[in-house]
Amino acid sequence: EFITENEYRLREYQFLINNDSFNDDNLVFEQEVSDKLLDYGINKLLKVKRLKLTSVQTSFSRQEPIDKDMFSENTMDDFIKVSKNEIKPQYTSSKGRHTTILPGVESFGEGIFIDFNKDLFSNWSNNQLNNKDLGKRLDTLINNALHSEYRLSDEKKNTLMNKEYLAKFIFTHTFSHILIKELEFLTGYPATSLSERLYINENEMQGILIYTIAGAEGSFGGLVSQANTNKFIKIIKSALFRAKDCASDPICYNSEGQGIGGLNLAACYSCSLLPETSCEEFNSYLDRAILIDKEFGFYGYV
Repeated sequence: EFITENEYRLREYQFLINNDSFNDDNLVFEQEVSDKLLDYGINKLLKVKRLKLTSVQTSFSRQEPIDKDMFSENTMDDFIKVSKNEIKPQYTSSKGRHTTILPGVESFGEGIFIDFNKDLFSNWSNNQLNNKDLGKRLDTLINNALHSEYRLSDEKKNTLMNKEYLAKFIFTHTFSHILIKELEFLTGYPATSLSERLYINENEMQGILIYTIAGAEGSFGGLVSQANTNKFIKIIKSALFRAKDCASDPICYNSEGQGIGGLNLAACYSCSLLPETSCEEFNSYLDRAILIDKEFGFYGYV
């Protein structure tokens, strides 16, 4: 039996938010304490000075992205058998889900963990989800997702129908992207050397880990040093200011679907998209309007 990706991440997330510091061979972190961060909806900021990343390739697809949870669902084997005329997803091993051992690669690096304030999200959702413009944007994205060629797991389809979850997911994911792009502009990190790990579900998780691993630029304390409160607030301010303008506006801002399957709204390579190796969601589910719009955006509200 496999647990879902979100269940696996929930264990990581709970460990990070329930500890202010930790120190062993595989994980070292400490909390940056400041009330100033609450002004930006951030409940907890951790300097992750050392982390171990274990990478195992279980499966792959070509040309068409496939939701990662589909590979652990029983329906995946059936899907492979019947998809005669489509691009087939492949397991790394010929034994598929019955594989017991795969090779892995261990790497060490550093990162910044951000946990957003759950109450602020709830207040924003309660006040803004009935906004006609925001509701229309979310309906457009849901419709695009359900009719796109991007194959979704059953769990992903069910959660997408929850507008409160979808708005939180888009906000958190887009925030992660503009933050990585700002780290590239202000600190000199190439975006290709940074990656995101998203901790998001309907009720319990609303966090991001931005990390780099050994061998990539800036993996010797440079990223952690940006988690100083004053530096970090400067980066957030600059990222939000930059997100208000895009070289493709007003076309980008008013888009009704762009990118893979039309799963982005106000997000393109000029403003929000990252190299494919940096993003967990194939550069999908992005909309900077949910961050900065004066009528319904999160930062317009807080």
